[in-house]
Amino acid sequence: LPQDEAFDLLLRASRATEIGSACNITQGLALTKHPNAERVLRRHLEAVWAHERLWDDDEFLNWVAYDARTCIQHLIELGAPPGDFEVHVRRLSEHVCPRNREDCHRFLAEHYSWLR
Repeated sequence: LPQDEAFDLLLRASRATEIGSACNITQGLALTKHPNAERVLRRHLEAVWAHERLWDDDEFLNWVAYDARTCIQHLIELGAPPGDFEVHVRRLSEHVCPRNREDCHRFLAEHYSWLR
């Protein structure tokens, strides 16, 4: 699909998707490299960060926290400065759910030396 068409399609899908279930959609938005992708992903991260279940423990994985981590990763891949998200990443690296902590370290350590 052309960039604008792909972006618009994914943007509509993201608006219809619950927080914690949008990881693949935010990845698709980032992959379009659309000029508005960073702005949309930053808004999504704000919504995820305000979600009431962000800090809940889970036997497997807290999907809201996973959504936050993937959104940060995609923003950095789009060229956003990692420093913009350092506070978020520090919090995620200490998440109560062990799998979320491991996920944060595994996927963001290349951008944050203190995670290594």
